[in-house]
Amino acid sequence: MNGGDFLLGVGASVVAAGVLAAVEYFRKAPLIKSFQVGYRARTSGIVNIFPERGDYLRLRPDGDIASYISTAQQSLTYVGFGLGHGVQFSEVTKALHGLIAKRVRVCLVLLDPTIDAPYVDRLARYFSTTAEAQRRLIEESWAEFRRLRAGLSVSEQAFLELRAHKELLTSSAFIFDAGSATAKTLVDFKIYARGRDKSFGIEFSGTARAASLFERMTQSFETVRDIATAMT
Repeated sequence: MNGGDFLLGVGASVVAAGVLAAVEYFRKAPLIKSFQVGYRARTSGIVNIFPERGDYLRLRPDGDIASYISTAQQSLTYVGFGLGHGVQFSEVTKALHGLIAKRVRVCLVLLDPTIDAPYVDRLARYFSTTAEAQRRLIEESWAEFRRLRAGLSVSEQAFLELRAHKELLTSSAFIFDAGSATAKTLVDFKIYARGRDKSFGIEFSGTARAASLFERMTQSFETVRDIATAMT
């Protein structure tokens, strides 16, 4: 073998090795990308994603709303539209009463019961329901939680705060134990004209890094809470 053939052989081997390396890289690229996505989610505070509303029950042992509420240890804030409906009201009320009895601070931030008709109409279109049904949910929520507060002792009432907002929201959130080691936030995103049962959720937990998605989402809903009107 002359020198030219030797160099050609070496060159061909290098090229072949490069091609094999490229094939192997692109074969593993989806896996690498999934690790990168997982890392970004983890550093953002995302611990679970629920693509369908039914996944709350399927993917968590405390998936029903009453059991989930009961996991709060220090504080619980709900910011949204109306919390529960039908039989859920009694389950939710019982869970909230149990938290208050354990001196867990509860703050419910619901749509203002005096919200104007155009707002209710737009919200009904967004949720793919009727304005009458949407108004009824708002009114039933306020009636239920005012009854809850009325049934508490004077000392217990200090642990339940009801606030009314008029903000344009397309999602709702449960904020658990804000600022503590057990802090977590569940945001439920509603999709236009697909109904409440077609929503999806993202749960955040862990230590929220400054300006992380976990922190930004939580602070956004806390802002709505803070500007809402305290209701007697």
